[in-house]
Amino acid sequence: MSNPKVITPPTAEPITLEEAHLHLRLDVYDSPPAHPDDPLILGQITAAREWIEKFTGRCMTARVLEMGLDAFPHRHHGHHRYPDHRLGLVYTGDVRHPRPIRLLGGPVNGLDSIHYTDAAGVDQVMTDAQFDSYEEPARVLPAAGASWPPTQIRMAAVKVRYSAGYSLPDDSPNLPPLPKPLKQAMLLVLGHLYENREDSVDVALESIPLGAQALARPYRLDTALA
Repeated sequence: MSNPKVITPPTAEPITLEEAHLHLRLDVYDSPPAHPDDPLILGQITAAREWIEKFTGRCMTARVLEMGLDAFPHRHHGHHRYPDHRLGLVYTGDVRHPRPIRLLGGPVNGLDSIHYTDAAGVDQVMTDAQFDSYEEPARVLPAAGASWPPTQIRMAAVKVRYSAGYSLPDDSPNLPPLPKPLKQAMLLVLGHLYENREDSVDVALESIPLGAQALARPYRLDTALA
């Protein structure tokens, strides 16, 4: 399963420049407060967020994602038999039970749409799917008692679009707030990147402090990439 595509990217970072100044213990001047390294720090804030996202498999800020699948997932049970008093055991054909679509990049806050290309090559919209965010990763299934529809054999025949990510202080309150340990982990990564800014990016990210990893590990999903 490939990583979801970002449809609507984050519009803000979870660490403000002011918070970065405080954490890095920088002397700032002017109004608003500024430091000569601010352009560098802004890039490192993004890098710190992206590292924690990769490590945990979670979105630190709100965004819209889309997963593409070549077909709806099914679980095959081969040929099913049922007893018949006159004929004995009779084959009823291949039995296919729907498997859930697991939505990557939690926390998943809502299912936006499911588009698919049917067997005839016509684009369709599925409107009766079930969405469950009690489990992580969140899952999607067809309506109770229903099965996934057949699709055309093609790449990304199924596209599932959904909203994911933690909220920032100015975001809508219906989204889960960013856990404080994850915020602190990002600050530790930021401090490491700033102190080792002469290193290459690869070296710097491979030597992330254990404290940041320890803070983020309880939030790590099985789908994490780092």
